Amino acid sequence: MNNICVIPARSGSKRIKNKNLKFFFKKPLIYWSIKTALKSKLFKEVIVSTDDKKISNFAKKFGAKVPFFRSKKNSSDTATVHSVVIETIEKLLEKNYKIDNICCLLPTSILVREDHLKKSFKLLKKNSDKFIIGICRFPSPPQKGFLLNDKSQISLYDKKRLFNKTQNYKPVYHDAGQLYWGKHKNYLKYKDFRKIYLNNKSIGFVMNEKEVQDIDTIEDLNMARIKFLINKKKLA
Repeated sequence: MNNICVIPARSGSKRIKNKNLKFFFKKPLIYWSIKTALKSKLFKEVIVSTDDKKISNFAKKFGAKVPFFRSKKNSSDTATVHSVVIETIEKLLEKNYKIDNICCLLPTSILVREDHLKKSFKLLKKNSDKFIIGICRFPSPPQKGFLLNDKSQISLYDKKRLFNKTQNYKPVYHDAGQLYWGKHKNYLKYKDFRKIYLNNKSIGFVMNEKEVQDIDTIEDLNMARIKFLINKKKLA
């Protein structure tokens, strides 16, 4: 089966400069996603989509391929991961790549393991007409949250549920921002990512919050280091 892993890694991170090349346990951040994808042995090729020569050189050094540079349009702050993946698929098809399934793995998915990729791929094989999206449960019911106005006054997010016990709420999940599987034809069919959710075309792959860490700040990076060490100790 022709599975392709796409790792989108642009250079223009605003909150952490050169985020994708920040060192994480003596290796650039991007190394970890490439390593995990290659070790899973699920992919015919691991492709890095980037607009940066330095990222490209590191990616090739670690075993990924960079067959082209990302367009200017998809290198901006407003470009979505989904649009980057679609651009990558279209360019690969132009180069006569044979593609069945695409897994988008973010360069910040440093806590994702090979077994996450294998289990989520199994889910795709059972639901081939869907997208598989890594999700994570909110630790506290968002229905019990507060809204804050411009005067810092608090109002209830959901007044009807004020006195509900926590255990009476249905679990609510959010996009873990880690991995996304789908048939390449479905990526091209649903170019507006919102339609995937609106048309019930997604299946959630539940991930533990201890195995997930979005990285937008230095504090996030430090938390990822802590989780990495904890998970490594558990797996030892």
